[in-house]
Amino acid sequence: MVKQMPHEFDAGMKVTRNGRFSQAVFNSYDIPFDDIYESLIKQGYIPGVHIKTVVFDLTGKDVDRDAIKEAAETLNEGRAYVRFVGDFMVIFLYTKVARDFTTISHDRIMSSLDETIHRPFDVLCGISQMFEDLHEAGSAFKQALYALEYRDFYRREMRIMREEHYEEIAAGAAFEQVVPYYLVEESCVDTAFVDFCLSQAFLTTILADDIRNNTKNFQILWFYLAYECNASSVGRRMFMHRNSVLYHLKQMEKRYDFSLERRYFREKLMLDFRLVFMNLSEASLNTLFEN
Repeated sequence: MVKQMPHEFDAGMKVTRNGRFSQAVFNSYDIPFDDIYESLIKQGYIPGVHIKTVVFDLTGKDVDRDAIKEAAETLNEGRAYVRFVGDFMVIFLYTKVARDFTTISHDRIMSSLDETIHRPFDVLCGISQMFEDLHEAGSAFKQALYALEYRDFYRREMRIMREEHYEEIAAGAAFEQVVPYYLVEESCVDTAFVDFCLSQAFLTTILADDIRNNTKNFQILWFYLAYECNASSVGRRMFMHRNSVLYHLKQMEKRYDFSLERRYFREKLMLDFRLVFMNLSEASLNTLFEN
């Protein structure tokens, strides 16, 4: 496919006709941890809570920076630290407490970004995945840039598939939505960055909860994805009634605030599962999936 469209790719970082970023862009910005950490602490941030990084591209836009910054600071009930990095406005959204998966969930963020920033100022954003360690702010910034870079490809895919969530990415895209496009372009794969992207944090949280509560949500979720969302097949594999499988899945969606109806989320989750499997010994994996 790439050979049929040589005008859309170069030998290094992808540069499309609609793309804005070269490899130099990704490497030229430093996210100063100490400065950000001190500013967030003063604002009320508590180390260990969840964070998402949102990056708006202001390149070529006649935007009143004071006005857009003021608007951005109202996001997430004020739990939003804003700074400008070159032609980008970077927003760190953080939760009030640890293990809060809903406050900065995809749906809430996308809706507020659309109403507060995208429509009034006509700018697009990229959103990182959720993370906890501020030392990873640089990787999260990079994720948000890639989300911006690959957004158009994902929109084309959704348009072709006539996905009902097509309009929700008008304001931008989340990295989880575009990660397959990043991964299939081998020339730009950064091993350390991929390790961060496939952080396993979401799944390890579910697994830890399973151990604590003597549940099997981790296994149910894997088999549901592996059996292409066929609850009956999961039930046969785990000796459960189909309705019980669906009940557990609904409870997981509610508890961890995700939707298995979103194809991009299922694809990203499959990648995360496989990385978990790679990091487990064969004996541990066998024990985990014993009925």
